[in-house]
Amino acid sequence: MDDPTPEAATVTVRILDQSYLVRSSLDRVELQRLADYVQGKMRTITTQTPHGDLVRVAVLAALNIADDYFRCREHRTDSDRVIRERTAEIEAVVDRAIRVSLPPSDDSASPEIEVPAVRVMVGGSFEPLSNRSGSRRVAVSTPRCEEA
Repeated sequence: MDDPTPEAATVTVRILDQSYLVRSSLDRVELQRLADYVQGKMRTITTQTPHGDLVRVAVLAALNIADDYFRCREHRTDSDRVIRERTAEIEAVVDRAIRVSLPPSDDSASPEIEVPAVRVMVGGSFEPLSNRSGSRRVAVSTPRCEEA
């Protein structure tokens, strides 16, 4: 049976004129992009605190990166909430439009409308959503956090 996990490779990256051997299953280009991001954070800190030792600079960079990460998570949570609210609003408008456009029903010939099941992507996973009337919501994908 094939293992879907990529094989780990050792890659050399340079951060603040220091070479580090990193063993990772990430693509070399992606790993270098991450190292460049850390390098940028550490360079910014060294310009603000020129007499800081490397450990202090690394800790401050780690705190800065953690702050970026948590802000991105909060933004995504807010975006998910806005998407859910907007989806509910759109669903209500569509439901009203369908009710208005249908002819009055009589017991002998009431039209049937088939609506395919649609799932909404929220927070990276699909959730089947329906309102009380049984209609389905429109699929919406969540935005990705951008690089700082």
